[in-house]
Amino acid sequence: ALKKFIQIVLLDGLLVDQGEITYPAVFSLFWFIQLFLNCIIGMSLAIARSFVVVTVSAVSCCFVDFTVMPECLVSLDTGYYSLLTTAYTHHSSSNPVKLAGITVLW
Repeated sequence: ALKKFIQIVLLDGLLVDQGEITYPAVFSLFWFIQLFLNCIIGMSLAIARSFVVVTVSAVSCCFVDFTVMPECLVSLDTGYYSLLTTAYTHHSSSNPVKLAGITVLW
């Protein structure tokens, strides 16, 4: 919430006018604070994700009837949606049916 407040209200609303920075010294201070908050949030998400994955993996290695990340716990894995986005983007650009269609049309 603090990060979004800094980004939307302070940086975009008060310190930037039509894409131009109006107060560079104050802007750089809040930009650094936002960068620092991004690092803290990223580290905490990485630690939380590692904890969730290790815990679920330790439990699931005893069972054969579900995968490493069960579907009910996938929302806790912060890297899952990034993987889906990467897979979708790669598939849309290298889809064999799409490439064959484009080749035939040209």
